[in-house]
Amino acid sequence: MMKTAIILAGGMGSRMGSLTNSKPKCLLKIGGFTILSHLYTQLRIAKINKVIICTGYLNQKINSFCETRIYKESDLIFKKLKKNFLAYPIIKLSKHNINASTSQRLIKARKFFESENKFLLLYGDTFLKPNLKNLNKNFKSDKFSLILTISNPPSAFGVVKTKLNYVVSFEEKQILKQIWVNSGWTMIKSEFIDRLENNRINYENYMFSKSKIKKSIGFTKNRGFYLPVDRAEDLKKASYIFEKNISAWF
Repeated sequence: MMKTAIILAGGMGSRMGSLTNSKPKCLLKIGGFTILSHLYTQLRIAKINKVIICTGYLNQKINSFCETRIYKESDLIFKKLKKNFLAYPIIKLSKHNINASTSQRLIKARKFFESENKFLLLYGDTFLKPNLKNLNKNFKSDKFSLILTISNPPSAFGVVKTKLNYVVSFEEKQILKQIWVNSGWTMIKSEFIDRLENNRINYENYMFSKSKIKKSIGFTKNRGFYLPVDRAEDLKKASYIFEKNISAWF
């Protein structure tokens, strides 16, 4: 049973433009609730006991939100989902400077793990409907240090098809079914953090640069919902989806 989850929420969210001038990206709202509240509620439903939030940019605002609002927002999402209330996971904040790599953030968060030998890692700006049963199943093998959830990404642009000198069709942004990307919800053995050695490059780049580690990376394919919230238009899209289908990522 997985007990601990880490949410990476320390970045500046610069691709959001003015929306993140005075607010961290994880506190932007989708369907009336912050991104962080959505993720926390997902972890609550998964019966996680402890959530470690790695912060950096505008850390104090995240801290204040977690002290005053996150439990109430999570309860409101539970009501909308018509689910029975579950226990609140304990929240711990692990602050680092805004230029810290994800490796450095994980190393700093290590002190909150106690004796746990594995944890769940989430990106603080990505929505998907995870299959924790598959993650756990694939993680039982001793040869794996990490199990990635990989998803088909949405195209950044509409697709134009041509024939001779003519445009024959235009299709709105599609899911790229031939491409798989790391989409968060990664299961990691705690010992992996000890290998990072206070690395200044992000843990994703580090693990693929080391052949020994590369051989210990497994995956599970997410064929369901996946939406990285990179830009303001993604925020609007996620809100629309949540209003139309409240259980899209729950």
